[in-house]
Amino acid sequence: MSTKNTSPLSIRMDEVTRERFREAAAGGQQVVINQMLDLLDLEMAKETVPGQATAIDGFRAHADALVTSYVAAHKACNNAKDRIRGEFSSNIESKDKLIRDLQKTIKNQEKAVANSKTSMEENPLTQQTQQWLSWKSLN
Repeated sequence: MSTKNTSPLSIRMDEVTRERFREAAAGGQQVVINQMLDLLDLEMAKETVPGQATAIDGFRAHADALVTSYVAAHKACNNAKDRIRGEFSSNIESKDKLIRDLQKTIKNQEKAVANSKTSMEENPLTQQTQQWLSWKSLN
């Protein structure tokens, strides 16, 4: 599709047709016009060679089926990509949460060890050990 030397064209149409054209031309007016002209060429070919009208209609149906299949394949591919991205993102978030939880557990364990060391330094003999030593000294 060539964009060289494009110029505006004024066409009279009713409001419903104008709105349908705007919706169809969202991807580009040039594309829609070219597709309409291609369709018109096929219709004119059917009139020019009436014996080939069914062959032309069959060819057009096959071409439409190919385009529809192609577009559906692209949509399916994009949907699969989006689904995979979502699953991947979910997995990453899950792993990140697990890492944060494990880091928190490590910090808590380190604090517990530090508290135990401090407690042991402040009270080298536990109450049971002191009781045993007391009992031992009595015997």
